[in-house]
Amino acid sequence: MSKSSLAARPLPGPHLLLANFYRRARQLASALTKLGLRSGDRVASMMWNHFRTLEAFFGVPFAGGILHTLNLRLHSHEIAAIANHAADRFLLIDDVLLPVYEKCRQNVPFEQVIVVPYGGCDEIPQGFLNYEQLLAEAMTISNTPSSMKTTARYVLHFRHHRFLQGRHLLAPFHCSAFLC
Repeated sequence: MSKSSLAARPLPGPHLLLANFYRRARQLASALTKLGLRSGDRVASMMWNHFRTLEAFFGVPFAGGILHTLNLRLHSHEIAAIANHAADRFLLIDDVLLPVYEKCRQNVPFEQVIVVPYGGCDEIPQGFLNYEQLLAEAMTISNTPSSMKTTARYVLHFRHHRFLQGRHLLAPFHCSAFLC
């Protein structure tokens, strides 16, 4: 095998700089706090793996919340039961997954549903919030409280520990229970 065949290729899609990622994660934390998220509240997630998913993995704990990833492969009544049992207050959902949510919407009383533009949806349905608009209106938290630093260290420590064990090496978004 030649060296040229081992070279890394850039991935398609937007390239996210660490400074921009960190700013956006903190803006998400600020937006969630402004919406009423309190320490220990759960935020459900129905998102594919993309950069906004990573923002949620950091932004929710920065706000003191717990990110709870819902399994999209389950039946709608199972998704509703899991979300209700976890007492999820908010939902972050990709626009392309709104049909999945519509099937269980009547059985899950989320206080706020935040729609993430992933599939090019032109309009956010009535009564839902636009993720990008929330971030644009949110102020970046200027000082990082020690609890936020501790949470971030815990997340990074967990990832490092899993890396050393060789688990989920190529699926960094796979684990969702580490913040519970």
